[in-house]
Amino acid sequence: MLSISTVIILIIGGLIAGILNGIVGMAVLTLYPILLSIGVSPIMANVTATISIIFSGCTSVLSSAKEIKSYRSQTIIITVLSVIGCVAGTFVLINSSNAQFKAVVPFIIMLAGIMMLVPKKKQPTENRFMRGIQYLFLPMIGLYNGYFGAGSGILETAVLSRIVHQPYYVYNAIRNVLSLASNIISAVIFTLLLPVDWIVIIPLAIGLVVGGYLGPIIVKVIPTKIMEICVGTFAIGLACYLFITTY
Repeated sequence: MLSISTVIILIIGGLIAGILNGIVGMAVLTLYPILLSIGVSPIMANVTATISIIFSGCTSVLSSAKEIKSYRSQTIIITVLSVIGCVAGTFVLINSSNAQFKAVVPFIIMLAGIMMLVPKKKQPTENRFMRGIQYLFLPMIGLYNGYFGAGSGILETAVLSRIVHQPYYVYNAIRNVLSLASNIISAVIFTLLLPVDWIVIIPLAIGLVVGGYLGPIIVKVIPTKIMEICVGTFAIGLACYLFITTY
């Protein structure tokens, strides 16, 4: 049984994670240390967080429905490519050790931060080869998402900012869809093959449902440039911190 204080921590943590998940997809990064702090092992913490944030993903997609409807075809293509990689990444995780599990994270997040901060052309020219390369990144992101997930939202956001030439809240809405689809796939496989701390999911879900709906609403009132600078700067700072603590 969970103590009252632990339940409160999980609800508040879920709320914060849900908001961040709807804004940039950092729910696992938020929930992972919280779960570790209450005694959940690293692999189980990642599995439990991945399953939990489905609640946030559902409400984030609901909150982003207008943007998703306007870019339905592109959303479907992006989501399918990401899910293909996610399935592969999930099986990589199942056969990995905890040490392998943590070592790659700082480098992935650093790459995402740099991509967010590098200026984009105001009027991108159509280059089918480069566009094809950009789309090839999607299954690779999916693989990482299925493998660990922590920081994958930042990486998804960075790549989508190059593919979807629209304001931040638009490509963030698409990211919410592909993140939800990937998390559902991972959750199904995890549930069948790995241990899950089901007890902590209940209080987490309460906060995640509310936070997930609020995130996309908040994004719509913040200018795109400010969002990109904030996300990119945070990603680089987080990558440095994780590198120091890991190595």
